[in-house]
Amino acid sequence: MYERIFTELKTPKLTFRNRMVDEPHQVGLNTPSENGGHVTEETMAFYRRRAQGGVGCIITELACVETVTGCQSFKSIRADDDASIAEFAKLASAIHDGGAKGFVQLNHPGCEANGLCVKPENFISASVIPSHRVPGLKTRAMTKEEIEWLADKYGQAALRVKKGGLDGVAIHAAHQYLIHQFLSPNLNKRTDEFGGCVENRARFLHMIIDSVRKYCGEDYPLMVRISAEEYVGKNGMHFDEALKVCKWCEEWGVDILDITKSGGLAHGSQAVEPPSFDQGWAKHFAKAVKANVNIPVCMVSIMREPSFAEWLLENNYSDLVGSARSFLADPDWVKKAAAGRDEDIMRCISCMRCYESMSNGGSIRCSVNPEAGLETTVVEPVLNGNGRKVGVIGGGPAGLEAAAVLAKRGFAVTVYEKQPYLGGQVYLGSRSTSKHKNMWLIETLERRCNENNVKFVLGCSPTIDELKSENYYAIIDAAGGVPMLPKFIEGCDTSSIVVTPPQVLRGEIDFNDKAIAVIGSGFTGLEVAEQLSERSKGNGVYVIEMSKFIAPDGNGSLRNDIVDPLLRNQVMFLLNRKCTKIDETGVYMEDSRTGEPFYLPCDVVVMSIGVKSASPYGDELETICSNVFKIGDELKPARIMEATRAGYEIGMNLQ
Repeated sequence: MYERIFTELKTPKLTFRNRMVDEPHQVGLNTPSENGGHVTEETMAFYRRRAQGGVGCIITELACVETVTGCQSFKSIRADDDASIAEFAKLASAIHDGGAKGFVQLNHPGCEANGLCVKPENFISASVIPSHRVPGLKTRAMTKEEIEWLADKYGQAALRVKKGGLDGVAIHAAHQYLIHQFLSPNLNKRTDEFGGCVENRARFLHMIIDSVRKYCGEDYPLMVRISAEEYVGKNGMHFDEALKVCKWCEEWGVDILDITKSGGLAHGSQAVEPPSFDQGWAKHFAKAVKANVNIPVCMVSIMREPSFAEWLLENNYSDLVGSARSFLADPDWVKKAAAGRDEDIMRCISCMRCYESMSNGGSIRCSVNPEAGLETTVVEPVLNGNGRKVGVIGGGPAGLEAAAVLAKRGFAVTVYEKQPYLGGQVYLGSRSTSKHKNMWLIETLERRCNENNVKFVLGCSPTIDELKSENYYAIIDAAGGVPMLPKFIEGCDTSSIVVTPPQVLRGEIDFNDKAIAVIGSGFTGLEVAEQLSERSKGNGVYVIEMSKFIAPDGNGSLRNDIVDPLLRNQVMFLLNRKCTKIDETGVYMEDSRTGEPFYLPCDVVVMSIGVKSASPYGDELETICSNVFKIGDELKPARIMEATRAGYEIGMNLQ
């Protein structure tokens, strides 16, 4: 069906079975150690699963070429020691088991080093610049001797990868890590032969490429990842300079170029795009590089659908198409594309939970793929439903995931949803332009349910007697949550000007020419503010937040994705304001730091400080059958990832 995706890519040194590349991203499944991470069965299972799903090439998470100055995590493989050869051999075995080619990404983070792993005096970079990960710490500029020493370390690390049986190495020269810190005029302030013009700033990369060739020979495949554009303003490295570097890489003996983007220190949103970015938004960079070099080019710029990947290849944007999150969300993406089952692909919704799950030493997880990072625990579903009847209360992600799995196992499942649509809180959130992709999850789960004859009863809240009459073997209570109206805010449950987020997001209430206060700057509150400021006319919108931060518990890229358009719409943020009382005229607050009182007159107040379990039946469901399970917001308010995991677990484990 997709001729170009499934055409082999033959290079003088290597042949890929197809054109799809699983791009590198942190996985966090290695065993942590001060001597470097050790590849576990969980790590191997993760990569093996994606290779079995059909990708042509997998580029693993980074390995540290030098750990005294450049350790990124205690879980990262330490490529500066021969003990790493055995670790690389495990990765090679797992990837080759699935039929894919495997590259290891080699990296030194420079000013992005981990402050728990690297001593302050050992933070190095091209110049004296701040460390992003250790507030207040500045790196020291590398000496010429250190530059030569570290370039040699790259070559030694590449040789260990080769000895471990991997098919190639990928040098990470992008995303504001050390090599990019040399390439970027925004970060490189040197005045010697490693600073100034782009040729000088690329000298370190040239030395690294030469070092890899010295240790591994001319025949060992070498890929380099380049940021085509920095997106940091006039002082950044722009594409005209990046294109020069790409041409030089070909001259220096690089075999494949991996074209990406970055947006400032710590992976700006252009490197790991939030939901508002469209597929292929930066595809022009790869196309221009491909037109100017004679080696294969891989494009990384959001790819979710096989038809789009095929279009990119057909129109000469690149020779390979890469993604990380698409294959995390659905490891069988390539197999499904080959079988013409595009509609069954679970697309990444760009929710960023994969990156959040990695914080504080965590391991990779995914909102739409409950098995991600847990591959060693995955078993085939036991097909023992035998037509036993299961009622699922609630058509949100938890209920739909449970229904899909149970129906596949042979249970006769009925889903009740009180609204005339499926999705629950996800449906409401998807009304925001920054969250519209969330409904992809609901659409795919609904399709899986339909394939296995799940019965949907929409616009219905069944009574206890109606449920009893069905003689259910089990009931899954996924009724979801309802907005909180806390008693500690006087008047929030009695004032006539108070409304809730669902009323606004469902369009039950539409305001024009009103002064509106949204209490709470979580993502639901921001979505409400967006709708009230963008889709209604003449409203003045304030968002009131007790913290000094907007969306204090949210992902930074997601926050920026929705806050920027709010600011353009003149939404005002009142931070460090604790709401104490609401009457018929407005909101009474106090400064959360000093207690100073404030008053904001307004026409409407939207209470958006969280949800609580809906519990429409209390404990009465226990009178229907002995198998009653609460999941999702009905058990405990949570997010999509926790909801789908809970639905998956009950679906797999119901006996």
